[in-house]
Amino acid sequence: MKRNVYIDCDGVIFDSETLAFKEMGMMGITDNDEITEYFKNADWLTLFESGGVINDAVNKIRDLYNSNNFEEIAILTHVCSFREAVFKTETFENLLPEITTITIPKIISKHEVEGIIVQNNFLIDDSKVKIANWIAAGGIGILFDKSAPKLIRPFELSKNQDYFIINDLNMINYLNNFYRFETEEKSFSKN
Repeated sequence: MKRNVYIDCDGVIFDSETLAFKEMGMMGITDNDEITEYFKNADWLTLFESGGVINDAVNKIRDLYNSNNFEEIAILTHVCSFREAVFKTETFENLLPEITTITIPKIISKHEVEGIIVQNNFLIDDSKVKIANWIAAGGIGILFDKSAPKLIRPFELSKNQDYFIINDLNMINYLNNFYRFETEEKSFSKN
């Protein structure tokens, strides 16, 4: 069975959040409404260019696509405005024309998006909350942390950490093999 892979944009592909949160800190922006307003008016080109691509993510997504190991690979990203959605869609159409970009309003959880098949499919995201929700909905959540020193296995850091942590999108093929083996093993033991 080939799985789908949904990859977050900000904090996984582009380091757009570092400058954004630095600017918000200098402006004294702390509450969720102010943060949303900041992102509605943000200069996304500057945020993408200043933070740059994380760990050669664009080329690694292209490699994942070319591996033919997955049913679908898509960028699944929250947006705060139509302008942000257009910018991200156009950016990925230019960088990765073979990959679908799915933009969702910030108020909708990724695991609740109509048309997204969560069950047994991957979400790579830098948000622990989004990963926990994805797992609770039957998906395979992988936390992305660009500063993680290595692949971190479930429960390696704490008893509550029931997901892998990666710092490199190259690890998705390895994890796909891991979960394929785990799924086949469960199927075999039921027979």
